[in-house]
Amino acid sequence: MRVGAWLAGAVAAGSAAAGTAVVGAALLVGAALGPSAAGAVPGPSAPPAPLLRPAPATAPPSVIGAGSASVAVGFALSQLGTPYLWGGSGPGGWDCSGLVQAAYAAAGLRLTHNAAAQYAATAAHRVPLGALAPGDLVFFGSSPATIHHVGIVVDATHMVDAPHTGALVRVESLGWPDLLVATRPLAAVP
Repeated sequence: MRVGAWLAGAVAAGSAAAGTAVVGAALLVGAALGPSAAGAVPGPSAPPAPLLRPAPATAPPSVIGAGSASVAVGFALSQLGTPYLWGGSGPGGWDCSGLVQAAYAAAGLRLTHNAAAQYAATAAHRVPLGALAPGDLVFFGSSPATIHHVGIVVDATHMVDAPHTGALVRVESLGWPDLLVATRPLAAVP
C-alpha cells in the first residue's frame, strides 16, 4: 500500500485533531516524493521544493486521555521525512526513542530518551500484539534486556519510527523479526 493511500485511510478513520496532523504529514510526504509518486511522468529536473513541516500537534498536560494517543501519533506523523540522527531529539533529526519521547511529551506524558527505559517505564501496561491500537509503543529485541528499537503504532500492522542512520522518519510495517512486546503508555495515566 502506498503511504499516501494509507494516510488518506488514517484521516478517514481518525479524529479531527489526528486528521489535521495526518493531512499535514500527507502534504509532507507528497512534497518529499514529488509528482512521480502520484503517477505523473517526470519532466525535466527542477530544484527540489523545500519541505515544509506543519506545526506539531500539542496538548496541554491536563488533557490526557483517549485522545492523547492520537496527539502522540499526530506529532510523530508530522515528523515524516525528518532524518534519523543518533541521539537526536529534534527538530532537525530524531532517533527512535527521541521521537517517542517528543510525541508523548506533546500528549502530556514524560518518557526518558532511551528505548529500553521507555519499555521499563511502561511495562506494567503490556498489550497483546494482536490487540494493538494507535499510540501503543512497540519494542524490538530478543528480550527486555536487549531492546534496541521502539516505534509508535499507527494501525494494526504499521508504526511510525526513526529506524536507523541514513533513513528518514517513516511509516513502516511492524513485521520486523525481532518484534518483542507492546505497551500502552497512557494506560498509566488516571
